[in-house]
Amino acid sequence: EDEWYGLQRFTCCNCMKHFCYEHGGEDEHLRFCSNCEREYCTQCVPKLVICDKCGNGICNECGELKECEGCQARLCVYCIHKCEFCDGTRCQDCKPLRQCNGEDCTKEHCEECFDGNDHDVVKCDDCEKVSCTNCQYLNCSKDWKNACSGCERSISRILTPKLKEENEELRKEIEKLRQENQDLRR
Repeated sequence: EDEWYGLQRFTCCNCMKHFCYEHGGEDEHLRFCSNCEREYCTQCVPKLVICDKCGNGICNECGELKECEGCQARLCVYCIHKCEFCDGTRCQDCKPLRQCNGEDCTKEHCEECFDGNDHDVVKCDDCEKVSCTNCQYLNCSKDWKNACSGCERSISRILTPKLKEENEELRKEIEKLRQENQDLRR
């Protein structure tokens, strides 16, 4: 038989009222909020809002559940995903997000926001890594000789227009400096 010592796990975080672990009264039952990771008695938090996907409860202090735009399920912050480009909120079942697998990278977007820009998260056909252009570049630049040719193609598709634009700006600046230099010589 288990012996219980102390009351730290049976205390309401709001009113600090202690409860016996064997207490069965409905009016003094503790509820756990999975967002702030605290327990509250039913007098302080009469009802937790329950996530439709994972079943975690959220207290009033932590906010409300978000609604999936696809299936209208009410979801907690752990189950709902927000596209940083279109601000769409969806669950993974309705519209999966492409998430970069790069180290410390948090880029993600929905399939509808795929438009061939450098923020796009793509799966390389050759090495099958899922990453954004920035992370592809970082991985390839560590060792260009052994870089994946598929990732290199993806990088060049994004970087070539940018490099052309930068080269044009540099060409204009050089021409301007040449003109200024000639004016100074006169």
